[in-house]
Amino acid sequence: MFDEVQCGLGRTGDWCGWKTLAGPDLMPDAISWAKGIAGGFPLGAIWVSDRMVTLKTGETKPAL
Repeated sequence: MFDEVQCGLGRTGDWCGWKTLAGPDLMPDAISWAKGIAGGFPLGAIWVSDRMVTLKTGETKPAL
């Protein structure tokens, strides 16, 4: 999982910071964004690859 809260959304010269720092051959299973996607409003998002979605389809876990 890549955390793009501090280095994503163009802060490293590319839309996603991991593309600049890790290279184009690496594909994350999940990416998290926050802060910059909402212009200062409290908002966060997570992107999950198709591989992760199909890995545990139908299984749920309680949050607490």
